[in-house]
Amino acid sequence: LKKSKFSWVIFSKDQMFSSGFNSWVYIMSNNDHYAVIGGENNTEKQPAVIYQGDRVAALAKANDFLYEHESDDTAKKTATWKDLAPTEKQMEILQTDGKFKKYNQLTLNRGQVAQLFAYEFNAKYKIKKLLQSKTNEEEE
Repeated sequence: LKKSKFSWVIFSKDQMFSSGFNSWVYIMSNNDHYAVIGGENNTEKQPAVIYQGDRVAALAKANDFLYEHESDDTAKKTATWKDLAPTEKQMEILQTDGKFKKYNQLTLNRGQVAQLFAYEFNAKYKIKKLLQSKTNEEEE
């Protein structure tokens, strides 16, 4: 992840998320089996599982997915604003919106808070919906 141009939020050793203006990826694992879910912003296209397997390949596939959907401009991890402390508005949302309570123990910069918001406000519901549909398919 250090070589990636994208900023990542690591929720736990089993979950991480990154996004750009056009797309996002979510990596989750269970007993060293990794799955990558990729989605696009501002489109009706549904997210999909784009890889399942080992950790190194999962990280590479997630990064590749972002590179395919983002430009160098939208991928710049080195943008100076991303490393700054969260804005007052970001802090207000983090402290007052109950869904962010579980992240209070994390020390986040402005870019990571932006990633967290992208996850909570955009991707999380789509990921749950996809996983639920996969579970229903397996049960049938």
